Amino acid sequence: MSERTEYREIGDGFDRSAPRYDREMHDNPAMRAMRQVSLDTLTQVFSPGQRVLEIGCGTGEEAVALGQRGVRVLATDLSPVMLEVTQRKVAAAGLEHVVETQRLAAGELGLLAEEVGPGAFEGAYSSFGPLNGETDLARVRDALALLLLPQSRVVVSVMNRFCLFETAWYLAHGRLRQAVRRWGGQTWATVSSELALRVPTWYHTPHAFARSMAPDLQRESCRALPWLLPPPFAGHLWTRFPRSMARAARWEERLASRWPFRALGDHFLMVLRRT
Repeated sequence: MSERTEYREIGDGFDRSAPRYDREMHDNPAMRAMRQVSLDTLTQVFSPGQRVLEIGCGTGEEAVALGQRGVRVLATDLSPVMLEVTQRKVAAAGLEHVVETQRLAAGELGLLAEEVGPGAFEGAYSSFGPLNGETDLARVRDALALLLLPQSRVVVSVMNRFCLFETAWYLAHGRLRQAVRRWGGQTWATVSSELALRVPTWYHTPHAFARSMAPDLQRESCRALPWLLPPPFAGHLWTRFPRSMARAARWEERLASRWPFRALGDHFLMVLRRT
């Protein structure tokens, strides 16, 4: 499959999921919890007045949240329909002066570097898997090395290659193929629980991802998101067993940043620094 075909497949999947995407995310307690951890990290890393780049903005939840805090965001995405949703949210929040949008895939960031020049941004982020749609992370690294000022920070949440909960869950239900579906590093994954459409997806371990970003981007921190709590596909467990989830959440926070737990989550949340 060519890169153009891959982008078309991924873009079509997210175009079609856009009308229901927010509802699915907001209705899922696992996704709400994951997004809160992500947003907390973003607001700790980025300051009002900074100009940051978002890679794969989806429906603009993070861009709006940061814009409301005075962070200037260029929100990019491969899906024009997702960008339309983002633009409506930005306008509704009165944030057109701080949040801009542009249609662009992660692997095309080199084009943006040619457009705006070196050191145009003071940070970048990519939340919940846009980088899992890229076959060549080196192109993303090289573009960010040009676009970011030295010492800028990058926050990414990436779908992990080995998810302990997912493997254990599907093994317990006798579904071996599902239990190991990520282990090969590439498969086809759904973007919506209500659509059968699947898109090509590449999975990474934290170690392999950090290595692919070096030497221009160096890892500062990494945590699982989540490793013990159920991930979104098992979000129903959060409402069915609230007390168990509360107890698990305490262990989640204690151990999510420690080895080996940080390498066993549904996603990993990593902060890197531009050298």
